[in-house]
Amino acid sequence: MEIAGLTRVGATMQAFLAASLLILMTAIYREDNDSGSHYIHPRHSMQFG
Repeated sequence: MEIAGLTRVGATMQAFLAASLLILMTAIYREDNDSGSHYIHPRHSMQFG
């Protein structure tokens, strides 16, 4: 019983982390391609500062 419960929690956490990573990567990708963004990407810090 405990093993099944832990497996379910583990699968849920894995799905949650995968979704969070996907959202994070999408947000970074969008910010990186938006030239008018207020967000300064680390790779571009030399150009702005």
